[in-house]
Amino acid sequence: MICASVNAEIVHGIPSPDTVLHEGDLISLDFGAIVDGWHGDAAITVPVGGVSAAAAALSAACEKSLWDGLVAPASTGG
Repeated sequence: MICASVNAEIVHGIPSPDTVLHEGDLISLDFGAIVDGWHGDAAITVPVGGVSAAAAALSAACEKSLWDGLVAPASTGG
């Protein structure tokens, strides 16, 4: 399954057939599959052409937080 969300659309959105991407948009693509009982999911947000400084900074901050979270020690709860 593939979901696509443009700009501020909710994640896992399905754009209408009339959706047209424009320079400066951000599109989030989410791919999922179930194969032999195994579930897989991957997502990426990509700019359409050149984007504003604010959009680029937001995207960079989100990616940094992902990588920071992946290398952080697991929480023991409590």
